[in-house]
Amino acid sequence: MDKIIQKQHVLVAGANKTAWSICICILQAGHYVTLFSKSTVDALKNINQHIIDVNKIDGRTIAVENLNIMSKIPDSVAFDMVIAITNENLSDKRSIILELENNVAAGTLIAINTESIALSTLQQQARFPERLVGANWTEPVHTTYFLEIITNAVTDTQLVNKFYNTAKKSWQKDPYILKSDTGIRFKMMAALIREAFYLIENDYVTIEDVDRACRNDAGYYLP
Repeated sequence: MDKIIQKQHVLVAGANKTAWSICICILQAGHYVTLFSKSTVDALKNINQHIIDVNKIDGRTIAVENLNIMSKIPDSVAFDMVIAITNENLSDKRSIILELENNVAAGTLIAINTESIALSTLQQQARFPERLVGANWTEPVHTTYFLEIITNAVTDTQLVNKFYNTAKKSWQKDPYILKSDTGIRFKMMAALIREAFYLIENDYVTIEDVDRACRNDAGYYLP
């Protein structure tokens, strides 16, 4: 079997719906997951609900025994990769990157969500900037295909390729890699919002028209 799609041990850091859904996505592939979260009770409650829902929808059983939820990052575990989810706040992102770098091996990829902050900005204070990539998801992660991977000239391409192939072959994602230091999803959504304001302010449509159009068309296709 290709080493890329063998069972891997992934560390997920986060305390929100996206992080919990990422855990389900990875568990569905049969991989091992350690969730680092300050809200362990909420995490367990929501992950268990996801597991119940998945079983109801298609009868699949997720190996919950492959999940470990911890309030502290274990420094004795060798992880294949790390996925971090934070608020869109530079201080929060730098804080979790520092904490992760103090606890995981130097060659371990760290993928962190970033919509409006350039990857190079996050790399500035990182000890190993080459292993840091941007990764934006759509929630619920375990039922959608979207994955935006952000890289730049500093990024280790081997780590990126491993992440890309794992997501595509094991996690049922349709990922794309950007080498532009920033993502494009946020910019596309911003353009849509600007156009909506233009149409409303010039009396072409009402707010209700835009809301209905997005719910029935763009809102369905765009993450």
